[in-house]
Amino acid sequence: MSEITSVTVLTAADAASQLQSKGLDALGLTMPAFATLWSTASATADDATLRLSVTDPRAPFTGTFRFESSPVTLAGPSGDPITSPSGVLRLHPEAVHRLESIVRLRYGALQRPVPVAMAVHDVTFPDGPQLMSWFRGGEALGTSGVHDISFHDRRGLIIDPVAVASLLADLMQFRPALVAAGAGGSASQPGGVSTIAGLPGPGVRVHVVSPHGTAYLSRRAVGELEVIDQAGGFVRTVPAGGVVDLGADERLGRATAHAADDAAAGAPLLWGLAPGGTLQATPLAAPSLPPGTNPPSLTRQFFRVVAVDLGWHLLGNRDIAPGDPAVPCETGRPAEAPIPSLRKSASNFDFLIDGNDVLGAMGAISAALPPAGPDQRALLSSPVIEATVPLPPAAGTAGHWPSFPPGPAPSAGDTAAIRRYDATGASRPTATWRSPATGPKRDVIVSFPAGSLPAGTHVRVYPRTFKQLRGIGQDPSFVRGDGGSAIMPSGGEATVLLLNPFLLTPADGEPDPGQVTIDVVAVGRDGTRRLLSATHLDLGAPQPFTGNLTDFGGTTPAAVAALLAAPGNTAIAPATAFGNPQVPAPPALPALPASPTAADVIAWVRTLANETTSPRIGPHLPTQERFDTILALGSVPGGQQVYAWDGVLTGARFGLESRCASPDLADPGNPAGPDAHISGVRVGGQLAYDLAFHALKRCLPVIPLGGPAGWIVQSAGANWDVPDPDPEPPAGQPFMAGAVLETIAPLVDSPELSFLPLPPAGTAIPALVGQVAAALGAPAPVVAVANEARLLRELQGEIQTAKDGQRDAMWSIARAIAEAREYVFVESPMFGRTARPDDTHPEDGLVDLVTLLATRITDNPRLKVIVCVPRFPDFPVEQENWFRAALKQRKEAIDLLVNADTNRVAAFHPIGFPGRTTVGRGTVVLVDDAYALVGTSHWRRRGMSFDGGCDLVTIDRRLDNAGSPAAIARFRQELLATRLGVPIPAGAPTTTALWTRLAEPESAFDVVRDLLQSGGQGRCAAVWAGPTDTAVIPETDDKTDPNGRLGVGLLSTLLGLVP
Repeated sequence: MSEITSVTVLTAADAASQLQSKGLDALGLTMPAFATLWSTASATADDATLRLSVTDPRAPFTGTFRFESSPVTLAGPSGDPITSPSGVLRLHPEAVHRLESIVRLRYGALQRPVPVAMAVHDVTFPDGPQLMSWFRGGEALGTSGVHDISFHDRRGLIIDPVAVASLLADLMQFRPALVAAGAGGSASQPGGVSTIAGLPGPGVRVHVVSPHGTAYLSRRAVGELEVIDQAGGFVRTVPAGGVVDLGADERLGRATAHAADDAAAGAPLLWGLAPGGTLQATPLAAPSLPPGTNPPSLTRQFFRVVAVDLGWHLLGNRDIAPGDPAVPCETGRPAEAPIPSLRKSASNFDFLIDGNDVLGAMGAISAALPPAGPDQRALLSSPVIEATVPLPPAAGTAGHWPSFPPGPAPSAGDTAAIRRYDATGASRPTATWRSPATGPKRDVIVSFPAGSLPAGTHVRVYPRTFKQLRGIGQDPSFVRGDGGSAIMPSGGEATVLLLNPFLLTPADGEPDPGQVTIDVVAVGRDGTRRLLSATHLDLGAPQPFTGNLTDFGGTTPAAVAALLAAPGNTAIAPATAFGNPQVPAPPALPALPASPTAADVIAWVRTLANETTSPRIGPHLPTQERFDTILALGSVPGGQQVYAWDGVLTGARFGLESRCASPDLADPGNPAGPDAHISGVRVGGQLAYDLAFHALKRCLPVIPLGGPAGWIVQSAGANWDVPDPDPEPPAGQPFMAGAVLETIAPLVDSPELSFLPLPPAGTAIPALVGQVAAALGAPAPVVAVANEARLLRELQGEIQTAKDGQRDAMWSIARAIAEAREYVFVESPMFGRTARPDDTHPEDGLVDLVTLLATRITDNPRLKVIVCVPRFPDFPVEQENWFRAALKQRKEAIDLLVNADTNRVAAFHPIGFPGRTTVGRGTVVLVDDAYALVGTSHWRRRGMSFDGGCDLVTIDRRLDNAGSPAAIARFRQELLATRLGVPIPAGAPTTTALWTRLAEPESAFDVVRDLLQSGGQGRCAAVWAGPTDTAVIPETDDKTDPNGRLGVGLLSTLLGLVP
């Protein structure tokens, strides 16, 4: 007979009893409990290293302890990771939250770093496995002798140990229950916490760091943070090491003597307390301690200040620090050539994580456009524009299933009805050909009988077939097509249209037998899902099909549609290389002479352009795509003169395929389409103005060329002036600073302007417009100039773009990678090297971001890298030579990173429906939660130098409890959740372990890594290296991934390619 193991059940009464008898120690590791004795002898502090020398160190708080050969998540004052053997004591995560709550209670706000870890340096490891143990506050750690210890916050950044002693001593006086049982001895004896808190030194010490967490380093005079007096006078600069002591009347800021220089540079320097602060440009003094009957008493206070030069941080090294060996620098840019404008605030800002978010944001700004007025503008540029796209009402819950489209609330029996659905008997669907009966039979209608599924249930039908796709292999491949979808009505049948489910060509006959094989997915409004695989249906006689698009909800307001219908307000960008051919086909390109010139490039791009009909097709080279989609809506408010703008930027095409949010669940609530992972951003104010101006230049030429008035004429009025900066948003909303970046090859945008010199400041606009018209061979328009300085800047930028193109994203990302400390996340439709220099082709002016990232992995042992790419590159698989070339380029780039350190690189394909590949439509680059780039400059050579791209690069000026920009940290968590199929909880009751782990960068990397090591668990897959056969020869890198800087040299490479 076996014994039944006894189980201890914790009851409310037992918990109360334990709390009475054991105090807070009953909560164990989850409660911060502090020691009164840290050392058995006197301790000494090192102001340079911020370490404390102690003897026979004791645990200053209750926590877990482990010997680590290289605790790289912890850093010294410079921000460089600790790589020497150490013993590390860490607070339990719940203890961290409780300690932060106590600090808020005691000091009024969380404005100072809270210690969550202590490192004992240069220890000798005991023999055997290094297992984790835990110690109560005051217990000896077993590391005898004299050792240095250091304290670290949630980001691993160092904290002054004397300030930690002062903080913990004050908290123990405030709440005596925080003293650990067996705390170790008197706090006032040598080595006691009060004695250490009383060590001589400054009353206030500040550690100034960059948003990445390294010691702040100024790269130019206007980016220098200074110690100033109460009158704003200069006292001294903050040292390069970042640690500075403040006197009673001293503050951090910029001396008033620099006001003129700062204003001329746009005052790019911002600074603020971390955690919990806001990056501002106002003098910063140490916060006052709150008064009261038992006020805090701190002998030393330690603060962290984040400082950022926005120009350096967001735009990169644009000739700011040409001698910097680590950060690639753009050189040779003329002084008259403008760089992107920095904007310090943005209204209505929102990161968008899927297609319904993106289209919902478009729906929201469309609905918010005021009633038709005398001065409104709508601009839309996209690779593809479908005339009618039903827009959800908003991003977030209101634009997603089950809230959208609206439908009947689920009844009590819906769950059981969906779970028992088996597509047999009276509930069996039927299939017919689609009429008309004349001509080849191609499309199939699948009908679900009335009452076979509960009303409001989403039904998705996937056809199953096999097809040889030489791009991925020689054997026939299983293909689960996009299929069709419907929402069950309250009465009557639901019909689903399958477009050419047999993948028939015009020469193919009718299949025999006439039977279609489908998979059926039913999703209820309560989340219940049912999948039926390989259902065989005989095909009946042809029947007509009535479209069901309106069942999926959404609309485009008539006023916005009317504005977009006006000539000059839309632009598309066809490119056969990306499955988006120009219809009708453009004329044949002019023949090339033996020695081509810039004039031949201009002849090509003009041949492929269409300047007279709407939507406009701008000048472009063969295979060249412009990937950005921008919807910008402007209206002049009553009593004002300047447009107020709202805009959305995304890589999603403006079409039904972008109605996609949950591909792993068969995308309930949306019409059938590809499994698309989409990102974007919504923004208002000055950044929306910048997006609008980018779209305006896509929709119109610089001056009229047989169609609507050019952009120089249309933007000359005061209504196109730059709006005033937006005020600081309300608490809880993002406070974003950012810039709009552009990417394009030279000799494409207004290519004739490449022959003009850059006009200097003060050039008269009418005369300059005359020169532009002469260069284009067109009559000079009459320009009513309201703002010459603004128009001159735009024309200077257009001429520079014509001469040398733009590579704003490349320079921005290069700076971020070079200073990355914790992580780099990349999502892109394709991932490849962005330069391929060799002895013959140095590729001056390009930076290989992959090599730069691999070097950073080697140089920084803490850095983790996550790469998210779809299984298939964005070339159509039918273009087998190009497809294979892209796979080869991707493998080469991933291998470069993995070879740097395979344990710190996680590359994966995001979740989709089983048996289907996903589609990527945009690029996202996140670094250390301190930098976010969202847009369409894709991570490959052509994406950074050849194709057209537009990106928004941002930093949130509001810092979270870890001291990181709050909105970017949340965006990373939500973006990874959607790519891994992790539900985003509405609140604590629906939170999952995976969602919680995605909250912090380190644990988020571990989630991806763990999933990949366990086969993906249906949430992701390791990046496919491509087929191993040699039946298909990959096209050359120069054709499939051209270097846009080559200009005239591109013509021979692109000769013969389909536009």
